[in-house]
Amino acid sequence: MRSTVIILTDSTSIYDAMRDNRSDGWTAHVKPVLCRGKGTCVDPDDMQAYFHGEADIALLMKNSLLKKYSKSLHQLGVYSLYIYPYDIQLNDGGRTPGTDDLIQIDNTKPRLSFIDVEITEHCNLRCKGCLDFSNLVTEKAFLDLELFRKNLLKLKEYFWGVATIHLQGGEPLENPNFLDYVRLTHEIFPDCDVHIVTNGLRIPSVDPDKLKALRKYNCTLHITRYPKFGKLFRKIRKIVKDNNIACIITTPRYIFAKKLLLKPHEHPDISFQNCLIKRCSGMQNSYIAPCMFPLHINKFNNQFGFALPDTDKIEINSFRGNGWELAEILEEKPAEFCKYCHFIITPFVWKQRKSADVKPEDWIIRSNLINKKYHPFLYKNLGAILSILYRMLTATEKKYNK
Repeated sequence: MRSTVIILTDSTSIYDAMRDNRSDGWTAHVKPVLCRGKGTCVDPDDMQAYFHGEADIALLMKNSLLKKYSKSLHQLGVYSLYIYPYDIQLNDGGRTPGTDDLIQIDNTKPRLSFIDVEITEHCNLRCKGCLDFSNLVTEKAFLDLELFRKNLLKLKEYFWGVATIHLQGGEPLENPNFLDYVRLTHEIFPDCDVHIVTNGLRIPSVDPDKLKALRKYNCTLHITRYPKFGKLFRKIRKIVKDNNIACIITTPRYIFAKKLLLKPHEHPDISFQNCLIKRCSGMQNSYIAPCMFPLHINKFNNQFGFALPDTDKIEINSFRGNGWELAEILEEKPAEFCKYCHFIITPFVWKQRKSADVKPEDWIIRSNLINKKYHPFLYKNLGAILSILYRMLTATEKKYNK
């Protein structure tokens, strides 16, 4: 590290501590800059110091801001950069970060916003209309750990980091080695906010030491609360509190939704605009896709004899572009599968569905004159508002030990 570090931060407390020399643990002279609003906030003289090899630049910011500011610095020619996403750190006790906390990144690459990885295919809950089709899986199946490691390392060749990675299922806590996936994720992408997305039903039977260990990898248990919980919810909440497990628990999910169409429509841009999982890329085996549907639609096709396309999935070892091109495909434009997603979801009351009782209508919205002719106009103008209302009704969360 160079003798001077220019600290760009959105945190008033970090800025004040460094300005008033109340921060310990720095081996270099620090020059804090408080960033508000748009722009990189970097003084032209500081930029010259960077380019002359006299100063480094570090972003000490909320996790959600790092992508925007690192991209702005990339456009100015800053390709060597340090970062620290202070708001996702579960072990710093609120202290001001020091030199040893910084993560050096290769800013010639972009940052990806989000990745979903299914580490367990089967599930112990079997929700009707599961968007990952986990209730169609009848045998236990886990993602190969070594393949997972290789995929993350390949992903690292394209992106300097990933803001959020969800390890899910199926039910991820059914995987006895779930902690190994968490550890590898944190080691390869230390900038990442790692979540295990679980229904929580397995928590009382999981070794508490494994759950406690999640914190050192900046991993949060993200529990979707279903009506099935009943009195078990109080027990789960007590385990979370007693073991100081970082946790997010949603309000009860009484509403599920379906959105698939058997025949493509002509307005993929509207589906993309209103999508509840937009910029939620998925990675499975050696494939990556703009969402999880192309990665798992084969389960649906095989069960019911349909042929919905999986052409949006990209074999990550065969992709010949750079990270910026891959990020554009994954996050910035409609995919082919958007034609098979309705303009907005159709809600229904949550229930469990045994494998023997599943039917295509659990996922499929049947095409008719209304949703072909009138819905495109309606949702082009009101879809975003309706999507926000659905999120408000189904995704309210409460945080514990965060």
